[in-house]
Amino acid sequence: MILLSDRDSGWRQAASHLSEGIHIEFDEIEVVFLFSNTIIYVL
Repeated sequence: MILLSDRDSGWRQAASHLSEGIHIEFDEIEVVFLFSNTIIYVL
């Protein structure tokens, strides 16, 4: 499941917004900070 969080729309499901960004991997959650001020949590 991929959740997309941004400042405008809050939480919503996203399919393909992983084109560019900074990937930080935790134990079970990968957080992708996109350059468009969007945070994607890959659960």
